[in-house]
Amino acid sequence: MKVNITLDLAPFLPWLKSYDKDKFVRDLIAGLTVAAVLVPQSMAYALLAGMPPIHGLYASFLPVIVAALFGSSRFLATGPVAMTALLTSSALYGLAEPGSDKWIALAGVLALMVGFIRLVVGLLKLAFVVELISTSVIVGFTSAGALVIALSQFGHLLGFKITQSTHIYEVVSDIISKLSQTNPYTFIIGVLAYVIIWLSRKISPLVPGALLAVIATSLISYFFNLQNFGVSLVGEVPSGLPSLEIPSADYRSISQLWVGAIIISAFGLMEAVAIAKQLAIKAGDRWDPNQELIGQGLANIVAGLFKGFPVGGSFSRSALNYQLGAKTPIASVITGLVIGLTLLFLAPLFYYLPKATLSAIVLSAV
Repeated sequence: MKVNITLDLAPFLPWLKSYDKDKFVRDLIAGLTVAAVLVPQSMAYALLAGMPPIHGLYASFLPVIVAALFGSSRFLATGPVAMTALLTSSALYGLAEPGSDKWIALAGVLALMVGFIRLVVGLLKLAFVVELISTSVIVGFTSAGALVIALSQFGHLLGFKITQSTHIYEVVSDIISKLSQTNPYTFIIGVLAYVIIWLSRKISPLVPGALLAVIATSLISYFFNLQNFGVSLVGEVPSGLPSLEIPSADYRSISQLWVGAIIISAFGLMEAVAIAKQLAIKAGDRWDPNQELIGQGLANIVAGLFKGFPVGGSFSRSALNYQLGAKTPIASVITGLVIGLTLLFLAPLFYYLPKATLSAIVLSAV
């Protein structure tokens, strides 16, 4: 089977040649707005994946840019997403302690595996197989995942640690048994963050409610020294861009990751194709699902090499690109560059961010 190297590995050349100032202005507005949403979301989803929050920003820098340049949709916004983060945590469960160096390394290996699978599917022009899968499968899988995601956040929202388990009834039982341990300050902060996000959506979907919640609760945390009242904070966040690092793991761990990698790849492929297809139809765009999978594959490989974890297409952020009239994938490139600037200059500001706020962001997205 022949592969069109120019199309597959340099799809940005055609639209880059006709790029102009007017397109840049629209892309700039979309890129900056999506970045305002992605910064808090990425840290929240990192926590969901069992990763330190900073790794959410790592997964939102280069992977976002690569997916934009090597995909085919001008709207598809790649980066950390709730379901993929949950599946990442599930795949790593029992192999390491969440947040540990080994966990982070395994998440990188998992991203490489997911990237390889998606890249091969795209290069072999097998996207049609993904499109044959019923949307009801995606809806059912997402609905079940939403329940698990919500339950996983109650610990950070209430201020106590929930015992990890693959059985929902055990998690629910654990939460109920520990309700008396609820930290009222943590709970109030979480509710406040959720209300800010909810009110922002009522005003306009373009208002970055999650970012406003992060700013408001961080200021409250700073001025009232909430850590003295048992409120868990993000804490020290290192400045700087992620360095290239090939993640390593023992053969036993890698062999146990393949099932998770296949599941994450399959769900991510269905999600990305569904989002890109829907928005392309609305905008009257031509798009190539195989090229989209190539972009997603390369993005995950880059995520694995630069201290990230598996990424995918986000419907809410992609819809935002559409609503703001993004003209080319440069909008997502701008989003990635803003994340890079955040890593360089703003990372220390997240020290006082309550983890309950990140949980509220996750809950508001499911």
